[in-house]
Amino acid sequence: MLKITDLFDNKDFIELKESEEEKITGGANYATYTVERGDTLSEITEIFYGDGTASCYKPVAKRNGISNPNLIRPGKKIKIYDYVAGCGYSRLSEA
Repeated sequence: MLKITDLFDNKDFIELKESEEEKITGGANYATYTVERGDTLSEITEIFYGDGTASCYKPVAKRNGISNPNLIRPGKKIKIYDYVAGCGYSRLSEA
């Protein structure tokens, strides 16, 4: 299984508990992030794209079929694409 710490050269980029590292799985053009309680789409896009603003999380929501970006449920799998218009390239593509 791909771990978040495997994706970045700078291991200090983000501190994640081991259980959170297991929420990331890799794909050809995207990684899949599993939402846990307390996560917000804004925080997720800040982590992966460096931008937690609406201009970034709304396109991510749209590409993932999320009708209300302010309401994501634990267990939801979100695709973190290499590139999203409005966000740019994900930090995964830098790895």
